[in-house]
Amino acid sequence: MRYVTRPGYGIGLGTAETMQLAIGEVGAPRILLAAAVSAITKPLGVHGLFYRLAGRQAAAIDGPTSYTIAPYNQAATLGPRDPKGAARMISEAIGLPVAVIDANDAGCNALGLTRGLDRRFVERLFADNPLGQAGEQTPICVVRRVTWSPGEALPPEPRRRLTPP
Repeated sequence: MRYVTRPGYGIGLGTAETMQLAIGEVGAPRILLAAAVSAITKPLGVHGLFYRLAGRQAAAIDGPTSYTIAPYNQAATLGPRDPKGAARMISEAIGLPVAVIDANDAGCNALGLTRGLDRRFVERLFADNPLGQAGEQTPICVVRRVTWSPGEALPPEPRRRLTPP
């Protein structure tokens, strides 16, 4: 673990516990490949390839942080098992498109989307983690299309949150 570094925004896979979860999720060969490529490219200034190669399920693993609500402040957690299936089931129940996302202070990964949603749009929309990483803990967000008439004033920009320590 001495070559694994923690990102500045959380734990990521920088602990033995979170790394073990990642190996269980995507397999040791994929983690070893991601680590080998990262070891070669990081000294060259290319960062982020580990998570790209390890995949979304590995990237969705969260380690315990002091600013997360209990019991997740003391345990490493996996991402959702079947995010596409969950999105489909919720969408069928409510009759609207649904996205299951993993958003944190590092950005957003759309894990499961139903028809009618664009992955890049969803990831850009939630890239700054508007639902919060600390006390907000907002698990559901409704996004709807709003059309503005020409000349109509747009609403003010939302206030920016400070990221947790």
